[in-house]
Amino acid sequence: MDFNTIIIGAGVSGIGSAITLDKNKMGSYSILESAEDLGGTWRTNKYPGVAVDIPSFVYQFSFEPNYRWSRSFAEGDEINDYLHHCAIKYDIKKHIQFNVRVSQVEFINESHTWQVHLEDGRTLISRYVIAATGIFHTPIFPKIPGRDLFKGKTMHTASWDNNYDYSNKRVGIIGTGASAVQVIPSIAPSVSRLSVFQRTPIWVGPKNDIVFTEKTKQRYENDPSRYQKKVAQVDRFLNALWFAMLYGTKIPFANKFSSLPQQKHLKRQVKDPELRKKLTPNYSYGCKRPAISDEYYQTFTRDNVDLINNGIERITETGIVTNDGKIIELDLLIYGTGYETTKKGNFPNFDIMGLEKVSLADYWDKNGYQSYNGVSVPGYPNLFLTSGPFSFGLNWFDQLESNLHLLMRVMKNAKKKRSTIIDVDKKRHEKHHQEAFNKSLNTLQLSPSCATSNSYYIDGKGQNTLPAVVTPKYRYYKVRMMDLKGFKFG
Repeated sequence: MDFNTIIIGAGVSGIGSAITLDKNKMGSYSILESAEDLGGTWRTNKYPGVAVDIPSFVYQFSFEPNYRWSRSFAEGDEINDYLHHCAIKYDIKKHIQFNVRVSQVEFINESHTWQVHLEDGRTLISRYVIAATGIFHTPIFPKIPGRDLFKGKTMHTASWDNNYDYSNKRVGIIGTGASAVQVIPSIAPSVSRLSVFQRTPIWVGPKNDIVFTEKTKQRYENDPSRYQKKVAQVDRFLNALWFAMLYGTKIPFANKFSSLPQQKHLKRQVKDPELRKKLTPNYSYGCKRPAISDEYYQTFTRDNVDLINNGIERITETGIVTNDGKIIELDLLIYGTGYETTKKGNFPNFDIMGLEKVSLADYWDKNGYQSYNGVSVPGYPNLFLTSGPFSFGLNWFDQLESNLHLLMRVMKNAKKKRSTIIDVDKKRHEKHHQEAFNKSLNTLQLSPSCATSNSYYIDGKGQNTLPAVVTPKYRYYKVRMMDLKGFKFG
């Protein structure tokens, strides 16, 4: 074997996996990264205004608190710097192979190993594979007639060109999702005209982004207990918010009042009732991941910003023609249309062939997205997921550390038993999956009040299989206390 473990991806999940393997002395490993540097989403996303949408206090590894965050909601470059800091401090950069793209991983039953086939023609062999690629790496481009005809500059928020100067340009942006909420207010003051093409409005709450003073940073450094109290406070809020998003807002009373803060925020920033109506979603708060911004709504009151919600007929060489025949000339066309999260072959974005030589993509396409407690899939031994179905939450670090804790318990048990193969008991998996699936049927995201939300939580089968159906705190305790009888060691 070349390595005991191969980690695929050097973003948050890959870095966290590597540090966890080292901390638990789980043998040799290598990280395969398709890009030229680490950082994953935070390396790739460089669009104006990119920032985390949950408080910085909890958007970090629990074992490596950053007492010197510059603000309540750290910007993308600062998060990327934090990930580089972790990679250097824990000495994992020497394990990363950059510019290496995986084409297929194949389980060899005779040797209980994985063959990892690379696009450069090499094949690496390992006992275990950790898929740490996440889900945000394949941009969505809407199927609009004439999309390839446009002769101006085109960008997706997932691949922003920072060498392009959009100052005093006529700019159009398609989409009003999470990235657009950050881009729109960031570029509006600089462009000559900004046309925002909205299909589905989004609920946006106040951000209240505070810039921390040097005195505040020093106070946290000198008194870590004060910092941890703040972390615990934010953590309690996010747990309550996650429960409310899943179940609480299905209660008529809660459903009626859950969006009041967003409605008040909109009313404060937009006085025109017609414009407010255009910006108000017709679905419940919580159907989509919550968005926050102190500038988004008020940006639409600027003289150089137009909100267009009557649909796009086609794209031409010089701009966009709307469904009512209006021609909008553009210099720059931005796609803020998100990612292919649950599309077949995207999650993970390489071919995984299991015991029966069936690809994981085909297995999920036939049976729906499923995993055993977020980390394993029956028939794919020695393969571990850092973000499997029914394990997602509001905080990527939270869900990752829970999955890694369970993963380490399983690998340590295999080491103790001198096992060379770890699979999942099918009956226990089916019971676990059915319980999670049944709970998902009662979540807000599948209720009629979310029918028009176009949420990325919902997969191609119309199922809500990404989010964990319990709170992060519940998963925190579950992965520590559950027995390992659902795993088969041989």
